[in-house]
Amino acid sequence: MPNPFYQAIGSKIRAARERACLSQDELAEKAGTNGAFLGRVERGLQNMSLMTIGRLAVALGVAPSLFFEGVVPQPDVGERPRRRNARAAREPTDGE
Repeated sequence: MPNPFYQAIGSKIRAARERACLSQDELAEKAGTNGAFLGRVERGLQNMSLMTIGRLAVALGVAPSLFFEGVVPQPDVGERPRRRNARAAREPTDGE
């Protein structure tokens, strides 16, 4: 299911790509990624790193901030399932 925050950013990337008259594969090649990944990003199905955002912006000749203009994070953005502390998981508990 698409994440609304990712979807908003993805649509900005798609619009910039279309203005540059590039296919997904062409942009992906210029940015050092692949077309399938870029397609998932544009549809809001895939998160991406800041490095990838930067590489896409450079490949499109735009500022990375363009992808975030007018985008409002949704309340659940940033919430992640809590991970167990790896160190605590390795330490023996009382009675072991």
